Amino acid sequence: MNALRLVLILLTVATVARADVNYDLGKKQARRAADQSAAASGNAPAAPPGAPSQPSAPPMDPALSATLNNIASLRADIAALSATAAAKPDSALKPSLLNHLSQAGQGTKPPASAVQKLGGHLIPALLGKKLSPAQQLQLAQQLHGAFNGAHLSAAQAAALLAEVKTLLTAAGTSAELTDNVLADLQSIIAATQ
Repeated sequence: MNALRLVLILLTVATVARADVNYDLGKKQARRAADQSAAASGNAPAAPPGAPSQPSAPPMDPALSATLNNIASLRADIAALSATAAAKPDSALKPSLLNHLSQAGQGTKPPASAVQKLGGHLIPALLGKKLSPAQQLQLAQQLHGAFNGAHLSAAQAAALLAEVKTLLTAAGTSAELTDNVLADLQSIIAATQ
């Protein structure tokens, strides 16, 4: 009789253990299905209970954000000029370019006349010229850098001007227009130091 009780107890324990395993597997499968459903609908899957929450990204430095936004705006202006096949660009393009050039400086600002002069030379230098997106970005970065001359050593300023010359020459800009743009950038670098 005791042996029969022992067998029944062992069978009961084994059945309960197996039921717990099946229950746990069912919960995991339901959680995976919910996560897949959430991912398919574009929602982030919920974190399992008791799991540590993911740390949020630190806020971006406002000066860095302004720099990145300005470079992106300058690149968009350069792209618009490059894409323009007409002899005269859209009337809204020049004010946009001049505005973004004026905003590029984070310290000492160059005189408005120097910005106007650069814009006047830069537009025909880029109008209809084919620059790849990477070249447009490089040129935008160099223009932004020139407006922050206080942060440039003499060697860095020379490298910046050489990069601009290389980019404009590769785009097919005439030597005269390239020289005008470089002279304007030199004066802006000097004015912002």
